[in-house]
Amino acid sequence: MPAEPTTPVQLESREVAMVRLAHAYVTGSGEAAESAAVEAGMSVEEVAAVASLLGSDAGRSATPTAPWTSRAVRRAGGGTVTVARREASGPIAGDPLVLLHSLGTDHRLWERVVERLPADLDVVAPDMRGHGPARQAARSFSMAECAEDVLAVLDDLGLDRVQLCGVSMGGAIAQEVAARAPQRLAGLTLVACRGKGGPHGDARAAAAEERGLAAQVAPTLSRWLTAETLAENGPWVRYLRRAVTEWSVEAWVQAWRGLGATNTIGRLADLPVPTLCVAGADDVSTPPLIMQGIADVIPHARFVTVPGPHLMVLEQPDAFVEVLLEHVRAS
Repeated sequence: MPAEPTTPVQLESREVAMVRLAHAYVTGSGEAAESAAVEAGMSVEEVAAVASLLGSDAGRSATPTAPWTSRAVRRAGGGTVTVARREASGPIAGDPLVLLHSLGTDHRLWERVVERLPADLDVVAPDMRGHGPARQAARSFSMAECAEDVLAVLDDLGLDRVQLCGVSMGGAIAQEVAARAPQRLAGLTLVACRGKGGPHGDARAAAAEERGLAAQVAPTLSRWLTAETLAENGPWVRYLRRAVTEWSVEAWVQAWRGLGATNTIGRLADLPVPTLCVAGADDVSTPPLIMQGIADVIPHARFVTVPGPHLMVLEQPDAFVEVLLEHVRAS
């Protein structure tokens, strides 16, 4: 039997659903995107094609790789942060894993890691203040305030003890959490981060004030990724480019100055938490010697290098997950 012709009403419904699909991808809502795709009667291939044509697939696959659910959690001092969570399926193995992203990104930075983690692991990834969809400057921004936000998230979710992992700025925040509340941590993983800030924070803030954020894309991404990955210009490169350019200059400046003021290394010498310090072998932003120095200070720390640049969690997720899981399971 020949297919029935598409009526104007059916066509209009499909077009509306496609618009909803585009909006869902732009706002990063995987559940809404899936619902819109089903309503439109679209295949996975069609979904990918529409997202690509609309230019809204930066950092997203046709079907989201990490089945996040999200909610707003009140942060320390007022306001809220968005918290993404992938709850364990079946019996839970060990303490929840909390992932803290780098400056300028959000919880989506961890998607390639999360899709490789076993299903029995409960995973939580908050967007730090000033980060996430709005990318607007917070009333104030420091590693101490971000650490209090993380502790507020743990309290809100009823998580007494967790495995805490942070990359770059997230690692600086994780150090602050460890210094303030070591009893809340079953294990700590520090990735490509510093224990003490420096003039680079003010320099990068000043560069954005003088030349705007578009001028920060090339130097920022060249610090984060290898030249080979940048040349491929894949979806995660587009995600990072978009993440940088969608910030306000005020928020970017505030975050860099807050990160530049980091100074936790002297407070970790008695940390009683099993700690893994991970460096990217090709990291030009935070070379392995810096991570080795942090490991030398913390009494229960182990230092490892994995292939890849500063954001090896994106470029080398398999190698990173291997060392992360070994540490989490042993802690």
